[in-house]
Amino acid sequence: MDVLRKVFPFTLTKIAAATGGFEGYASTFGNLDQQGDVVVAGAFTGTLPRFLERGFISDAHDWATPIGVPTEAHEDPRGLFIAGTFHSHERAQTIRAIAAERLAHGLEFGLSIGFRIPQGGARMRSDGIRELRELELVEVALTLTPANEEALVTSVKRVQMSEAEFEQRRSLFLLRHAKATFDEISQQLGVA
Repeated sequence: MDVLRKVFPFTLTKIAAATGGFEGYASTFGNLDQQGDVVVAGAFTGTLPRFLERGFISDAHDWATPIGVPTEAHEDPRGLFIAGTFHSHERAQTIRAIAAERLAHGLEFGLSIGFRIPQGGARMRSDGIRELRELELVEVALTLTPANEEALVTSVKRVQMSEAEFEQRRSLFLLRHAKATFDEISQQLGVA
């Protein structure tokens, strides 16, 4: 069974521990992502104990050198909540610093999930959207290219933001993404 990857803007709520820890949303439920999929509540329930035992945190799906370990994972009404701790090696600490600096500059950082779909774990709806109903979570990756626009970073290390600031940041992210998409289509059509 192939490992698939799904990218989400990273909702990071805090950093802890000597090497840095994080928590946030790796996936959200019920919204259509840029790959034409919708993850439904309950999709991760059966896989979380195994993910906590064997899963890992990577940098942009590079499995050669994991950058962290998951310490908590559960579903709540919003989506898949993840907490983890960064490894102490230089690459992991560099990624932690980059995430903190991006947030300090008002930019987002994303999460991507690496997963397998067990037989019967997905179904194609009549509108052409694939519903992901059961997934085997393998890894969570920090990335700059999110597919799901509903799971945004809220803090890294000591950078905290209020709910109003979160919504403002989310709106700015969506506007930037819409403009980039419009610009790309205009360029393809030769209408600049």
